[in-house]
Amino acid sequence: MLGDFGSTDHRGVPGDSGRVVTLIPFEEWKTINDDTVSDGVTFGMAYQIALDDVDEIRAYLDYREKGGYVCEKVQCHLLDGEKEVVDCILYIATSANEEYLGFAP
Repeated sequence: MLGDFGSTDHRGVPGDSGRVVTLIPFEEWKTINDDTVSDGVTFGMAYQIALDDVDEIRAYLDYREKGGYVCEKVQCHLLDGEKEVVDCILYIATSANEEYLGFAP
């Protein structure tokens, strides 16, 4: 589910953070947003990384998302008809992230 976070590195500057939408665990979402609890489904894009580039791309993403994000392995249900379910990695945050701004409609 989605939460609102500030970003001072690639969407703002210290003292004037940019607001970004960030995935948070569904169980936490239900405690933050009682009025609009959904079914826990989030739609988005999944990107396949060429095998030769996996180590480089993962190192970059792990570095970029190190400030309060956790990498989790999840199953993605694809809508393109090629495969029904694939394993994906997903970076999520929690309200414990120092840049968490609280709920915004």
